[in-house]
Amino acid sequence: MLAAVSLFSIAMAVCAFAPTYPLFAAGRFAIGLGAGMLMPTAAAAIVEFTPAHLRNRAVTVGFAGTCVGGILAGVLSLWLVPAFGFRAMFIAGAIPALLLLPLLWSTFPRRAASGSTERDSMRTRRIGVSEVFRAGGVRTTLGFWGAMALCLLLVFGVATWLPKLMQGAGYPLAAALSFLLTLNVGALIGTLGGGWLADRFGIQPVTAIGFFAAGIALLGLATAPATAVAYLLVLIAGAGTTGTQILLNVYVAAYYPASCRSAGVGLAVAGRDVVDGSRRG
Repeated sequence: MLAAVSLFSIAMAVCAFAPTYPLFAAGRFAIGLGAGMLMPTAAAAIVEFTPAHLRNRAVTVGFAGTCVGGILAGVLSLWLVPAFGFRAMFIAGAIPALLLLPLLWSTFPRRAASGSTERDSMRTRRIGVSEVFRAGGVRTTLGFWGAMALCLLLVFGVATWLPKLMQGAGYPLAAALSFLLTLNVGALIGTLGGGWLADRFGIQPVTAIGFFAAGIALLGLATAPATAVAYLLVLIAGAGTTGTQILLNVYVAAYYPASCRSAGVGLAVAGRDVVDGSRRG
């Protein structure tokens, strides 16, 4: 987990100052690789150390940090991008991450240091990968992959193209960027609210309702509504896409036994990335 944070933090700094396109592309690849490593391991760790009746809320609160980061990115982009260009956003992300790295390395618990050897840790990871399909079942595991892929198609598609699409629909640049901020506010609401609702009513119905609400909101946006209505629909879309995607991470992590939990979530993330090529466009 700490290696993942280190990787994407350094990669953001590389992207901020990359003099050539190949180096910039390599930095972007490393950012995605680090983020992809972090999410499944973080979800598995939170699930493992949280009581079952608080599990959904605990993971969603932990992953709410991604929504807060998106909100901050939306606020900063309104000022930084017009004034300094898009590379300034990489600097804004790299500086706090790099400053926090020493604190993370000194305070984050290392389970391998408390009783188990590195060889035991490696053997556990190998067993976990081999057990995923046996413990979870082929149909269920493939279903998780498909659900994650479709959800990420919405999450990355909307987050990547929303400002450009809204600008193309006639909204000014400032309003188009503020839609991205609204999307992340909705994601934060959906993440925290979805975790609370999932603990009360179950994660399956909450996830299904989230998907349905996001679909209706996106269909509404396709009609180019009035600005106030568009903001409301974007808010709902954020809650139903990113919020639902985080709940899916909880669902997958809780489904697999501890011996293959990280591997199960990691393979679901890998499976969605194989299917979902929109994020690389």
